[in-house]
Amino acid sequence: MATNPFEDDNADSQVFVNGKGRHSLWPASADFPSGWIVIDGRACLECVDANWTDTRPKNLVAEMNAWRRLDRAVGGAYSPGRESGNVAWSGNRKRVIHSASPCGARSQACQENREREGPSASENDPVSPSHAVVAWPSRKEIDGRPGMAGNSAFGESEYALTRDGRRLHYVTSGNGDPLVIFEAGGNGSRTTWGLVQGRLAAITGTLAYDRAGFGRSDPDNEPRTLDRIVDDLEDLVEFVGAGRCVLVGHSLGGPICRSFTYRRPELVAGLVLVDQSCEDCDFYYGRAFNRLGALSNKLFTVPLARLGILGFLTTRRLYKDFPADMVREIRAEEFSSSAFRAHESEVRNLAESFRALRLVSEARSLPDIPVTVISGSTGRNHSRGVWAQLAASHQRLAKSLPQGKHVWAEGSGHLVPVDAPELVIEETADVLKSI
Repeated sequence: MATNPFEDDNADSQVFVNGKGRHSLWPASADFPSGWIVIDGRACLECVDANWTDTRPKNLVAEMNAWRRLDRAVGGAYSPGRESGNVAWSGNRKRVIHSASPCGARSQACQENREREGPSASENDPVSPSHAVVAWPSRKEIDGRPGMAGNSAFGESEYALTRDGRRLHYVTSGNGDPLVIFEAGGNGSRTTWGLVQGRLAAITGTLAYDRAGFGRSDPDNEPRTLDRIVDDLEDLVEFVGAGRCVLVGHSLGGPICRSFTYRRPELVAGLVLVDQSCEDCDFYYGRAFNRLGALSNKLFTVPLARLGILGFLTTRRLYKDFPADMVREIRAEEFSSSAFRAHESEVRNLAESFRALRLVSEARSLPDIPVTVISGSTGRNHSRGVWAQLAASHQRLAKSLPQGKHVWAEGSGHLVPVDAPELVIEETADVLKSI
């Protein structure tokens, strides 16, 4: 009779970790469950002692950190047991106006906070239009709303909250610091990183998310400007309680990551910009660029998506190397009307957003951190046109930075995370090593 590997004291074991940071010893000869990855195959007990220093699941840590930050903001006048707290946001700062209490009274701590920061723009209206008052729902309120995060083939599925109460869906995998955060390109979501995130999770913690309107995230009724998108990313980073992160952005995700770095340099340890969009390329400002995208969506993309043909054709071609469970998830979520509306809003506001970013990037430099810029080989094969302009911009940026590096993704088009995932993994790992 074969020996049960779980009862064999002499069997070799491995250390596994899941997206919530929980560790487990598992026989090396046994098949391990999905959602777990190997982090050590030798000094198992020492590895667990060194890495599993907090037995709370990651999502519980994130939730408690969020409540702690809010409680500090109101001077200890808020606790998760209360219904909600109202917070006013101005630029990069949050300013507590009042916290809800059974009697509806304004707390002394909040009043003092407001007095320290000075009166608002309007004496009659304590919250001017530039200070949006938002309610911070309880965890029960988040989980009780329609569209639970549920399971995901891409990682541990959770929701974060934005400053105006919208849910942002994200998936995590792996354990350790610095956290690697993935930012998808236009019309993309967490699924862009399906062949990358799991592999990098073997060496550090990783997070990919759906921007507003994409995947499982709530839509946003406000114009999707670059500043608005970066607001959401900032809220996500604060919600999960991340320290310094490595940001990996594809296409439009590149300017988003750079904008976040300009705003919060203390939170960024490194950048990997994957065939990124560039605000110094003039074609983004032409009417033809915006009109072509809108016309293509109206005549081809949306009708094919409604018929179910687009999902079939796209997943069959672009995601042929993805596992079957990921492909099913992509087909179910990627081609929704909400995603197309979100994409249209991002494109509609792109030129204005890029003009503003251009002013910032010309006036300021990125911090002295490792920055790798990857270009699809399409730009290498053309001396003129859109792809040549982008590749030239990539090279200029890398050359201008103290720790800048430019890399060609040989044999890859624009979708480098799908065409050449190994390169993205390798270059991100190199950035992690250099921190």
